[in-house]
Amino acid sequence: MAEPAHSLISLVTSLIRLVAALIGLKKKEAPPERLLTSRIVESGIVAEFPKHYPLKIVDKDGKQHSGIYIMRLLIWNRGTKTISPTDFMDGAPLRIVLSKDAEIVDATAVSDSKELEYEVLKRGERSIYFDFDGIGPSDYLSIAIVYSGNPMARVQIRGRVRDQASSLDHEAEDSKAGIGERLSNGFILFLILNMIFGTPISAGIIHYTYGWQAMLKQHPDIPIGLVMSFSFGVMLLMMTIMTKVMAYFERRKYPPGFPLHLDFEPPFWQGIKYMCSAFFLGEKHRFSTSLFAWAKPVHGRLIKMKRTTKEDWDD
Repeated sequence: MAEPAHSLISLVTSLIRLVAALIGLKKKEAPPERLLTSRIVESGIVAEFPKHYPLKIVDKDGKQHSGIYIMRLLIWNRGTKTISPTDFMDGAPLRIVLSKDAEIVDATAVSDSKELEYEVLKRGERSIYFDFDGIGPSDYLSIAIVYSGNPMARVQIRGRVRDQASSLDHEAEDSKAGIGERLSNGFILFLILNMIFGTPISAGIIHYTYGWQAMLKQHPDIPIGLVMSFSFGVMLLMMTIMTKVMAYFERRKYPPGFPLHLDFEPPFWQGIKYMCSAFFLGEKHRFSTSLFAWAKPVHGRLIKMKRTTKEDWDD
């Protein structure tokens, strides 16, 4: 068993190196003195009605909205020095700006730091500014923005810190899938491809070369990689069959042709295409959870962002 185990370890090591090369993993470096980062953590639907519905949502100021949405943003000091408002350039203070197709209804912020004093200042219908004393190393601000209009509105976290190599512009990062998302897509893709191609090949080799009795008795001559390929493929195949059976019984509860959520989800091969583009190209794919647009793609492909200039921060 030593040789098969050694071969398996070598194979796994080679795959890890390949994945690291594909997704561009880098060695961890010491954090700089000033590194204020920002990103969108999550977003969701609070309440919404289609425009043709005779219902509207009314805020505390009496303004009507067809939909109310919320997004949570993170501003995190990953450097080693405290960042105060005076550290920002005069023409590029810390602020959040929504695109013209959205309107801010309310905004709040929280932080785990008891020493950090801050206040959210809403200026206009699309802008938020911050008044704070200083964000210390590892401290963060979690901002919840309630807004109306386009649920996928473009949001910009603007600001430029002196002596920091990059701006707070998070859009290039948010338009690209992260390492965790790429690895999870790659792992699921590997399991699916193994089920389609690896399972019948490994089953044929086991059947004609060793026999099923030898596999059940865990014969040492059968390579462990062959057994794992077959076992994982069978498990995933059983899960797929169970899912189809459950969908069949779920359809029987409704009239023929009645639309269910699963009818609007991407087809199998389209899902494979999405996973390939996420793993190899870092493209994000998001689907609507709205009752009125279930599973509709709501996130575009990878956006090629231009480098932010001082003129952009001054807008």
